[in-house]
Amino acid sequence: TPKGAVQLPLPKKVNIAGMIAGRVLFQPSEDWNVGSTTIPAGALVSVTLADLEDGGTLTPTVIFQPGPRQSIDGAAPTRDKLIVAYSDNVRGRAAVSESSISPLREVELSGRLH
Repeated sequence: TPKGAVQLPLPKKVNIAGMIAGRVLFQPSEDWNVGSTTIPAGALVSVTLADLEDGGTLTPTVIFQPGPRQSIDGAAPTRDKLIVAYSDNVRGRAAVSESSISPLREVELSGRLH
C-alpha cells in the first residue's frame, strides 16, 4: 500500500489462487471465522481487492465449497472466466464461472491427459 506493508485480515494459513474482476481468490487451509460466518478450510473464496487494501471488514464470497468426498485441485482465473479443477470421489472434474462471484457450472472433460 502507499503506507507500506500491512497485515492482511486473512487466515494465517491461506493459499492465494489469483485475481479476477477486482476480486482476490484464495483457499483457507483452516476454518476462518468472519463475523458470525465460518468459512470451512478448503473452500474457494473471493474478497474485493479494495477491501483488502483499505484494511476494512472483509465480506468473503464462497465460490466453491467442496463436499465431504471432494477437494479442490486448482483454480485458474483467466481474463473473463474462472476455471476450477476438483476431485469428486477420486474422479477429476472441472467447473467454469463467468466471474469471481457467479455460480460454477460443471464442464465435461474429454480425453485423457498424458
